[in-house]
Amino acid sequence: MTITIDTRTVTKRTSEEMEEEIITLYRGGMSPYKISQYFKGMITHGGVRNVLLRAGERIRNRSEVKERYDIDLEKIVHLYLDDKWSTYRIGQELDIPPSVVWYRLHKAGIKTRDIHEARSGGE
Repeated sequence: MTITIDTRTVTKRTSEEMEEEIITLYRGGMSPYKISQYFKGMITHGGVRNVLLRAGERIRNRSEVKERYDIDLEKIVHLYLDDKWSTYRIGQELDIPPSVVWYRLHKAGIKTRDIHEARSGGE
């Protein structure tokens, strides 16, 4: 039995006004993912990235993204080591991605718990 699937790619072009707003939000520090959430399903984060690339914007790399958060490292260290919070929970509390929490702990020389240690409470 043979099934034929239509593989045409359909691209939906965004309006000039939307593209200008995307560029403004990105230049203001918002990530492509957050911008896509802002537009509530009208565009994906990949679509946002494409708009930025077409406009000639330089896309921030992961290190730059992780550095742009203004965080209190002492607070993160205290929550992680003393209170035994997970990077996920710290991220939720401080409204930052858990990967940023991990990155900052790692950069500060703090050994993070592996999945087994985390599940057993860090003991």
